[in-house]
Amino acid sequence: MARVRSGQLRRLVTIQTNAPAVDAHGQPIEAWSQWMRNVPAKIESQGGGEEQRGDGIEAGIVQKVTIRHLGDVSPKMRLKTDDGRFFNIDRVTDPDGYQRELVLVCREVDA
Repeated sequence: MARVRSGQLRRLVTIQTNAPAVDAHGQPIEAWSQWMRNVPAKIESQGGGEEQRGDGIEAGIVQKVTIRHLGDVSPKMRLKTDDGRFFNIDRVTDPDGYQRELVLVCREVDA
């Protein structure tokens, strides 16, 4: 597998982690905190589609995002792109197993 060159990492993304919180009434709310900022990335559209998730079908735009290897990136995280779009991370892979880069399969979501 060919390694991604630095010049191909033209976008900046922020990796966010879920930080559950409660509102003034004690009800749980979804909140996100910044885990790592200004991560150079290559973003490639994989088209739209639908995927079976639990009891329902989830639709959205699928993106393949390539970044330099970072430990602890997981599908429990999401990305915020430099143009303000959000993507849940569905899958994280190390394509050659040498901890040089990660490929994140992501699905666009509303903030």
